[in-house]
Amino acid sequence: MIGFLEFAQKNRCATLVELFESSIVQGFIKDISEDIVIVSNLTDDGDPDGESFFKLEDISFISCDNEALNCLKILYENTNM
Repeated sequence: MIGFLEFAQKNRCATLVELFESSIVQGFIKDISEDIVIVSNLTDDGDPDGESFFKLEDISFISCDNEALNCLKILYENTNM
């Protein structure tokens, strides 16, 4: 799982993370430590929306580099760069 997160961080992929507590976080991986991940959150419109901190062990599903997340990244880049 760490390798997947590192890939997403290195390639600046928009990423969706589902947590066991039924929360969904979407945005860019900002930092990965031994057991904590920090994500720079994005709204559905691609606008920055703070940060999320969670434990690696709480992740139940990760996705990046799919059509919906690529669209989210494009929205972010068009409004924030």
